[in-house]
Amino acid sequence: MKIFRMVVFLLSIVTGIFYFIQFGVYGVKTNGTYPSITSDRKVIEVSIMDKDKLFEGLSAHDDKDGDVTDKILIENVSKFLEKGVCNITYAVCDSDNNVSKLTRKVKYTDYESPRFQIDHEPQFYIGSTINMEDFIKCYCLIDGDISNKIKYDIGNLTTNVPGVYTVNAKVTNSKGDVVDLSFEVVVRERNVKTPKIKLESYVLYVNTGEEVNPKDYIQSVTGIDGLFLDISHVNIYSDLDTSKPGEYKIYYSVSEGAETYTTSMVCVVEEGNA
Repeated sequence: MKIFRMVVFLLSIVTGIFYFIQFGVYGVKTNGTYPSITSDRKVIEVSIMDKDKLFEGLSAHDDKDGDVTDKILIENVSKFLEKGVCNITYAVCDSDNNVSKLTRKVKYTDYESPRFQIDHEPQFYIGSTINMEDFIKCYCLIDGDISNKIKYDIGNLTTNVPGVYTVNAKVTNSKGDVVDLSFEVVVRERNVKTPKIKLESYVLYVNTGEEVNPKDYIQSVTGIDGLFLDISHVNIYSDLDTSKPGEYKIYYSVSEGAETYTTSMVCVVEEGNA
């Protein structure tokens, strides 16, 4: 009986060792080899919209499965290392669940920083509620509409006192690109009849060296009686210098009798070729 128990005990040990070797502590034994991913370039240059081209120049091979290039997936795209340039990490898995990875740089050839959009004059009337979302938006080539990510510094803006106030808007996209815009907000008296100027836009983006004619952005001018006036009635003044990147204000004003109406547009001059 003792001999029988000893034989059973030894058999259980041998069986345990066999299963440990065969399946390992993680369950299923793999073939012990990993697929390989190779790239024929260190940096790939693509348009933001050409997502299929992110796989160009890649190939993957596994000793057991053969060509597994069609199994390559994008595991992660990093935040910007510099404007428009990310690290992109690829992964490929073979039939035994062995995973290999490769990282290379991707440069988006048509990337531009997010841009603010102000389609009507930033103004409030005495006693009204301050709501910046009514007139300012922000769009990004990568993330789309990111208006809900805008952070505001309204300074001493109040609708209790008429006047001109400076507000700063800042936004960060998913790649860590931060942009801001400083613009003026006007608080006006209610029920005061004045001439008016309406612009096509209240923020303009141009490249360095690009010519800008402020009159081109006047949509309409109306008098106190509501009738249209010729744009020759508008006075324009600005320190705009498109040879130097930066933010500039362009001021438009029109007077009729004792009443004067003034509005402004922000012109952002960016590095680039005209």
